[in-house]
Amino acid sequence: MDLKPALQIQTTIKAMVDVVLPAIDPNNKIAQEQARLVVGMLNLLAERQPLTYRYDRDELSRFLSLAHTLHSQAEDVAGTEEARHALAASIDAGADVLDRARAEPSELESANFDLRERIGALITAMYAAADEAKLRHVSATALGHAREQSLRERSWLIGQGWEQDPEAIPAIEALIGAGARKAGTRAIDKSRPSRRWIENLRRRFPCEREIDRVLTRKLERRAGPEYSPVGLETLCQGIEALLRSQLEDPFEILDPRWQTGGASKVQVEFTLRWTQPGAGRATTPMVLRMEPSESIVETSRRREFQLLKAFQGVVPAPPVFWLDAEGRFLPYPAMISGFVRGGTKPSTGSSGPSGVGIRFDPVARPILGRRFVQHLAAIHVFDWHGADLSAFDVPQPGTQAPEWQLNWWERVWEEDCNEDVPLMRLAASWLRAHLPPADRITVVHGDYRTGNFLYTEDDHRITAILDWELGHLGDRHEDLAWTLKPSWGHLAEDGPTFLANGLMPENQFLDSYQAASGLSVDRRKLDFYRVFNAYKNVVIVLASSYRVPRGGKGHQDVMLAWLVGLGTIMLDDLRGLLQDLT
Repeated sequence: MDLKPALQIQTTIKAMVDVVLPAIDPNNKIAQEQARLVVGMLNLLAERQPLTYRYDRDELSRFLSLAHTLHSQAEDVAGTEEARHALAASIDAGADVLDRARAEPSELESANFDLRERIGALITAMYAAADEAKLRHVSATALGHAREQSLRERSWLIGQGWEQDPEAIPAIEALIGAGARKAGTRAIDKSRPSRRWIENLRRRFPCEREIDRVLTRKLERRAGPEYSPVGLETLCQGIEALLRSQLEDPFEILDPRWQTGGASKVQVEFTLRWTQPGAGRATTPMVLRMEPSESIVETSRRREFQLLKAFQGVVPAPPVFWLDAEGRFLPYPAMISGFVRGGTKPSTGSSGPSGVGIRFDPVARPILGRRFVQHLAAIHVFDWHGADLSAFDVPQPGTQAPEWQLNWWERVWEEDCNEDVPLMRLAASWLRAHLPPADRITVVHGDYRTGNFLYTEDDHRITAILDWELGHLGDRHEDLAWTLKPSWGHLAEDGPTFLANGLMPENQFLDSYQAASGLSVDRRKLDFYRVFNAYKNVVIVLASSYRVPRGGKGHQDVMLAWLVGLGTIMLDDLRGLLQDLT
């Protein structure tokens, strides 16, 4: 008899719990965390593997229903003929697969892939050609399907622990009926993208030159080797080579060690004994921040370095020392900054990966909240014109700022997603139809939230704003909407009050921001960027967090695969926002 997957998973879990976890050095926090994530992932696989075939059949049935409705709604819409014809063919093929009791799992997957793509193409075509009344019907149809799909996917992944109220989610058995794409049928091999496909994406989604460069570099290298773990000794040799190119006096690298956290970048702490310009002999704690082979947020170390340097003395930001923008000395592009004292969460608290779910003490909230708002206001009123931001393009007045951002993230979705999601097509079309003009171009941090600042618990002082890699010049409302995302906050002790970033209610946050910055808040722009940020979040979590571990390109692949489960909740957030606005 062959060894069934369920038994393989069961024995692997036992080995992890009984042998591997107890043997891991308790001081190696990153190894401890990833081992626990492995056990959690295996438990989820063991629970869901017997239901996978039924789940896929139910999904195909639902997509066929959606496809029939949309095909009917598009019958009298000029310009959609090609998309309707293609969708009709996929409907026939999908119905054939569903009708055959012995259909292979790969046939189900193939039919689902086809229908997703054809439905998405029809939605895009209708958005370009239909009148407003027709679009309301299309949106209602797509959003209704997305609501059901999100509920199924949230139930499927409930074992990961993302849900705040798991009892409110029906069991997956109650949501699926009783009951892939064939090899070689996909037109694009995203693991080995062609030059023609890359160039087509560049033409379709024009964005800033530096963003275009790093995204193009990502795709050009994707077919290359997987990420190979780099030892501390090798990294120290790279650091030493970089420093020798910059320093004349002798120096010494001491006590190198891995830094926990940072799902997208490799980080190493060390101490440098050196002659610091203007200060003499010094012993300085530092941090190396380096890209893996491919990141869930593929960004430019040069841009991050320039922003950190520009904001020294403006807001708490780690001092920056050296940059290896092209990976000349180190295995991948990297920079070296100063180490800053503080933590991202209370020492007695807990949180999920990437800072999700942090809860601050009620006494600390008003102090941290006030400082959190003041620093965001300082970023937005900063006069960036005199700073060295040569790696940034300045958007023209009007809608170019949001258009560049939408192009950036829609391009990443096309590059990284494994399967089309009609809701994402609808969201991109809606965003492109509602681009708001920016009344003021400011520095946008891009990821300003709980988990991305350090603070000291004894005095509640924010010691550093972290993770500037997504920073750009754009509309301040993008940052404001990002800080208000449900993912970063939680309900207060009274039950109904939602605390943005776990610090203060939304209205209080916005009022405090306007008072601190002197800048107004446009609620319509805020709504646009709520949708945009929800879209961007889904791209990162559902597309890139899948693509990186699929190719073995990251340094924390098991964490990224685990994070994909959060995408179902983020998709439902996106659906809810569009439901309210359409």
